[in-house]
Amino acid sequence: MKAFQGKGREVPLVTLVLDGGREVCVYDSWSLSKLRKIQMKNIHVQKLCIASSFKEKEKVDIPVQIKGIRELDVSEIDQLNDAIKKLFEQEREFSLMEAVATNYIEIETTLRSILDEFISAGGTSLERQLGAMTDINRRVLNFLSLTRCCLDHTETSLKRRHGEESEEFKKFKSASSLEFDSKFSYRFLYKLRNYSQHCGMPVGSLSLQSSSNSDGTISQTLEVSFSKASLLKASFSWGRRLKEELEMMPDSFNIIPLLLEFNNSIVSILEKVRRAEDERVEPFADCIISFAEEALKDAPDNCNNYPCIADVFSASTNEASFNLIWLPVNISRRLKYRLSKMK
Repeated sequence: MKAFQGKGREVPLVTLVLDGGREVCVYDSWSLSKLRKIQMKNIHVQKLCIASSFKEKEKVDIPVQIKGIRELDVSEIDQLNDAIKKLFEQEREFSLMEAVATNYIEIETTLRSILDEFISAGGTSLERQLGAMTDINRRVLNFLSLTRCCLDHTETSLKRRHGEESEEFKKFKSASSLEFDSKFSYRFLYKLRNYSQHCGMPVGSLSLQSSSNSDGTISQTLEVSFSKASLLKASFSWGRRLKEELEMMPDSFNIIPLLLEFNNSIVSILEKVRRAEDERVEPFADCIISFAEEALKDAPDNCNNYPCIADVFSASTNEASFNLIWLPVNISRRLKYRLSKMK
């Protein structure tokens, strides 16, 4: 990337302040790249503008200034490069966890929306029930499929990165076995995902339940029920234990409490895994935060400030080429916050 000093009436995209107060203005779009093990500058950004597709007619009220703090030696570059790599790997590994949490929230949102609709309409009709069950089945199936995907991915990833004899892998297997062995909701919904793939979602029904409160008001709740007969008559192998448990269930049973308990089980399993992994990479987060705090020490209060590293080469007062990479400060702080909440 080339940076040129002055182009008529154009507004600089960024201004790079080099040693000795020399300024180099950038007018073209700029990109991020990997760190290069040559002379680097630890810098902070005083204000970011939208720079991905800078156009001649767009105006920037205040140019971005990238100020060099100090030169980094080779060992520091290696240290930062390793920390950035480990933290982004960690973030990618656990992105499925966030998706699972989002899917469960979508189930709750859908149930609330259906309940509000039924209350507003003064009850349910067959047409409303069919439409609502389609939405619920879709949300539940998405949740169960993504949950299974997340568990399988976590097991494979831990085995690949740490080995089957590692503490990380054993903790995951132990937590998963505990939930499976101790909770009907986990066993049933874990299997329901396979059932749905082969037999479709079980026949269900919706109903509004009313109850009196101590203050004389009436509360209404939504029940989503599955048919025991529909689950058992299909040509699907539930396994002896789960089949016996299903046979003991009422003819129609509410799955909403089961979904809540199952979600809590998944959260418990994944949080144990994430805590162990967070503790493993915490030193890398500390490294990033330490460099970020050094860069932000003299940052102006009236600006958005983003610590980053600049790879500046062939610098002069008229022309410079450089690459930038941002320090993952937010990722590091979120990791530290998660660990603090678990203590």
